[in-house]
Amino acid sequence: MKFSMIKAVAAAAVLAAGVSATAANAATASADAKATILASLTVTKSADLDFGTIAVNTAGSRTISNAGASTACTGGVCAGTVSAAGFDIAGLVGANILVTVPTSATLTRTGGTETMSASLTNNATAGSHALTSGESFDVGGTLSWGATQVAGDYVGSFDVTVEYQ
Repeated sequence: MKFSMIKAVAAAAVLAAGVSATAANAATASADAKATILASLTVTKSADLDFGTIAVNTAGSRTISNAGASTACTGGVCAGTVSAAGFDIAGLVGANILVTVPTSATLTRTGGTETMSASLTNNATAGSHALTSGESFDVGGTLSWGATQVAGDYVGSFDVTVEYQ
C-alpha cells in the first residue's frame, strides 16, 4: 500500500507540473475598440419653387430653370416673380453623401381637389460624392396645366433627401 501511495503522490505531482506548465505558456492579446461619429447631416430649404402667376388660355406649361429663371411659357400668359427651390447641405465635409430629388410634384388647388403636375429638375451633384463646404443645390421644373384649369392658388410639396453613404 505504501507503494500505491507513492504512485498516487507522484501522479498528482506530474499532473500539477503539467497544469503549471500550461499556465506558464499562456499568451494575452488586446484590441482597440473604435468608432467614428459623423456630424449631423442637415438639409435646409432656402427658397421655394415658385412658378409665378399664369393666365390660362389653353393647355400649356411654364418652365423654371434650376437658376430660377422663367425659360418657357406656352398656353397662357406668364407673369410674376419666379424662383427655383434652393437647399443648403451641412455635415462632415469630405464624407460621402447621396442627394435624392423626386422627378415630379403634384400641386392641388387650395380648398379644392383640382391638381396640376410639375416635372422637377435639379443641379445636385449626381451619385454618391464627397460633401463640400457650403454645398447647395437648386430644383426647377416644368408646371403643366389643362385648357380648363380651375382658377385659384395651387400648392404642393416635395421632399429631398440627403444621406451619408
